[in-house]
Amino acid sequence: MQGSLYKSRNSSSVPIYPPNKLEDINNMDYDFIFIDTPPYLISDLPMLCRIANVIVIPTKTGLYDLLAIEDTIEIVKNAKKEKDTLIVFNMVKPNTTLTNEMNQALERFNVSVSNTFISDLVAFTRSAINDGIEENTKAQNQIIELTKEVLSKIS
Repeated sequence: MQGSLYKSRNSSSVPIYPPNKLEDINNMDYDFIFIDTPPYLISDLPMLCRIANVIVIPTKTGLYDLLAIEDTIEIVKNAKKEKDTLIVFNMVKPNTTLTNEMNQALERFNVSVSNTFISDLVAFTRSAINDGIEENTKAQNQIIELTKEVLSKIS
């Protein structure tokens, strides 16, 4: 659903649909559907929360990022989907206290924070160009561990 992601759809082996296909989600025959919502789709978030099995909220670790996800968390709570939600820190910088500080700040929302953090690795930045992260075991391990956490939310 993300604009830049949709523009790169021709180079992806995974089907990527535009925002005007949101109404068709329930009729799609997939085991997993990932919806990457940009800020301009905020009006669609309540509907997306209601039909989602798991909601993953990626965020960087910073004050402005904390402020930015507060509205999203409120929408999740209004949809009564707190138990189905997982906040994931991404682009985490090494050797800082920001991650711990952000984790503490998020405790007041009663929404799970993943144990797995996605580091600020060049492998992730290049993944769209390289068609994946096969060459970087640290990046691979982070994705594998995060996938396990997301799947545990489903069962």
